[in-house]
Amino acid sequence: MNNDNTPTVSYKDTPPDFSPCFVSECPKRAECIRYAVGQTFPPGPRMGICVFPQSLQDGECSYFYPLRTIREAWGFDPLFYDVKARDETPLRQSIERYVGSRSAYFRYNHGIRTLTPEQQDDILQLFAERGYDTSELHFANYRETIDYHAD
Repeated sequence: MNNDNTPTVSYKDTPPDFSPCFVSECPKRAECIRYAVGQTFPPGPRMGICVFPQSLQDGECSYFYPLRTIREAWGFDPLFYDVKARDETPLRQSIERYVGSRSAYFRYNHGIRTLTPEQQDDILQLFAERGYDTSELHFANYRETIDYHAD
């Protein structure tokens, strides 16, 4: 975090399979999370997965991913506070299917994994499809962080 509590880009925060970039000729490098991560790369590693210079074709990179801050969420309990009993199990099962499994549901509910804004919207849509007003619904926890979901 910076002094103003905004998250900072850091290689140590990236997922293990994240591909950094070191292509200094790229015209979009200042806007790209991959290049920003590459600039924080530690001195130790000598090889690994990364974006190759050949990815840059005619000034465009097929692996460009915008550097952005997102509001991640986790914890489903508040979503169910005003849900009718008959809708509770079907909604939980719909979320489990959406995130991939019951164990994934557990991870997202307990903050082991976090939901992107797009995933949050998709989950709220499940409630809307059952007639619930999603304007008042919220997840248990939120945090501002750098979006490393490029891969």
